[in-house]
Amino acid sequence: HLTAYRRRIGSVPQTPYLLAGSVAQNVAFSEWGQPIDEARVKKACREAAIDFLGEGCERIDTRVGNGGAGLSGGQAQRVSIARALFVDPALLIFDEATSALDQASESLIQEAVHKGQGKRTPIIAAHRLSTLEICDEIIWIEGGKVIIQGQPEKIIEYYKKELSSYE
Repeated sequence: HLTAYRRRIGSVPQTPYLLAGSVAQNVAFSEWGQPIDEARVKKACREAAIDFLGEGCERIDTRVGNGGAGLSGGQAQRVSIARALFVDPALLIFDEATSALDQASESLIQEAVHKGQGKRTPIIAAHRLSTLEICDEIIWIEGGKVIIQGQPEKIIEYYKKELSSYE
């Protein structure tokens, strides 16, 4: 069924959509209105490298304003990532999901994605090359057309050649 299929997909948009409520409610959004499984929420928050909830993510009751008010852009993005991880997806889609994160936070997210290998398939849409270095394969799409496809080293080399041709 379509519903069962959709439950196997986690999606992290560039701009997180958060509702007024607790971090836990926003992470467990797919089960809104049901009792919150705190252990699952904390696990997802740790995987998403949420550092503003305490060392073990024990402050999941922290309030969030509508649209993520009260959180920085990076914090809101990490809550959105935790939401996607909460459903334990087979397919995890990141659409510029780490663009508001600093390099250290992005590295933690990359580590979480890497740990999920074999368990889930990530698809990452990104402009930042450092985000793509962990990928097995990169498909460079420009203007709706595939420009080049291959392993990160090949794509990064191509990118550097393209940049030098503009200088």
